[in-house]
Amino acid sequence: MLAYGTHLAVNESTFEVPAGALTAVIGPNGSGKSTLLHAMAGLIEPLSGTLTVFGRPVPEAHRRLAYVMQSMAVPEGAPITVREVVAMGRYPSVGWLRRFRALHS
Repeated sequence: MLAYGTHLAVNESTFEVPAGALTAVIGPNGSGKSTLLHAMAGLIEPLSGTLTVFGRPVPEAHRRLAYVMQSMAVPEGAPITVREVVAMGRYPSVGWLRRFRALHS
């Protein structure tokens, strides 16, 4: 179960996302889509149950997972490219000042 304080966001469920497949998470506003992605990224912890990413507990999978926020406040006209925003998801494994290299799976 995923929750914010006492507010239940995602009830117990079982599902698997196939590796290498394009998968969509759809549902109405407030149905827990973002909460699920936050949990997969390690931003929130499940209240109960287990959550694994790439067959490992979330903290062990963080180097293989990138998460880019849907929206964030950036001043209009800020000189940032889409590539730079996506690269932000690699900071945990690369660090702030090192160069990026191609990923190999």
